[in-house]
Amino acid sequence: MKDYNMKCKQFKETVFHQHLIRVLSRRNWRIETAFFIGSGSFCADWEHRYRSMWQLVMFMVAVEYLRKTNPTIQLLAQEPRYTSLDTNFLTSLNFTLPSEEGAETHQTRTSFLFAPFLDNDALLFSFLAREEGQPCLYIGNEVRAQYSRENFHERLASDAAGNLETRLKEAGEIGKRFMRKRRVFRLPEFEGHGNALNGIVVQAVFEAEEDEEDDGT
Repeated sequence: MKDYNMKCKQFKETVFHQHLIRVLSRRNWRIETAFFIGSGSFCADWEHRYRSMWQLVMFMVAVEYLRKTNPTIQLLAQEPRYTSLDTNFLTSLNFTLPSEEGAETHQTRTSFLFAPFLDNDALLFSFLAREEGQPCLYIGNEVRAQYSRENFHERLASDAAGNLETRLKEAGEIGKRFMRKRRVFRLPEFEGHGNALNGIVVQAVFEAEEDEEDDGT
């Protein structure tokens, strides 16, 4: 917890944080649930644990800002590699950890999805496949309108075999639906850690676009 608190303080002193808050301040949010997905372990994987911690810090700082309009945002986390120590740590931060894989079933248009570097197959076909469950705020790999074999985990490419082209077409269609009313904001290089947050983007629905969605247009 000491390391987490120290990193929160350091994060808020960065230019990266300034840009993040500038993006979030573009609208009044009505977020009800926030999802922290695919971070990896905070204690089992020493090579990547600092990257995981910085990702958690960014997520929690974003939630702190979002709670200005809804103090009761529910936090959910999912990662198959979490240990009992990870679970205890996240529980102390008031996270709910679903007992089974399937956090995406709780996701709605009033959700915030934070999934930096989540495999595209899980991101697209689990978390973004249901249009009614696509979150209004997303931070992670940029969602695109077109994908190639190289954009997917080798396992998916081999599993798809002769159906790979169909799978890639489906991925592009999901991406197009997601992108239709969401703007992309690129964040600067993160000063705190070499590769913890670099390359991720914010993709979000803003109020004018949200009103159009509610009208069914």
